[in-house]
Amino acid sequence: MDVAFTATAYLNRHAEIHAAKAQKAAQALWEEGSRAFLQRHPESPPDQFAGRSVQVPEGPNGFTRAYRKLNQILMENRVRKMVKRQSRHEKKGVKRRRLASETHRRKFAQLVRSKVALVQRIRARGS
Repeated sequence: MDVAFTATAYLNRHAEIHAAKAQKAAQALWEEGSRAFLQRHPESPPDQFAGRSVQVPEGPNGFTRAYRKLNQILMENRVRKMVKRQSRHEKKGVKRRRLASETHRRKFAQLVRSKVALVQRIRARGS
């Protein structure tokens, strides 16, 4: 009886030690990742508009270049599409169908891209 109890106590203690080490390792990994991120990005945003601003460079075409850059950012983030969609209420069923359609279009486009890439690889081989 004492041997079984001793073995169980040993296994329990070993499990506790292992869990504590794993916790310390996870904490150390998190801290290391945080330090690395802060080294890559030492400056904090100066104000609330920092991520939403486009610098206007000096020169004759500075405003035009900044305007194009802003339009490019808005297009990449689909901001105008979102604003247009949110201008009116969209019923649940309509939203569900729209999302299903968008998902289908994305998957279909990916399939077409993969088939075109396959054809290009076959043509490049000369077959």
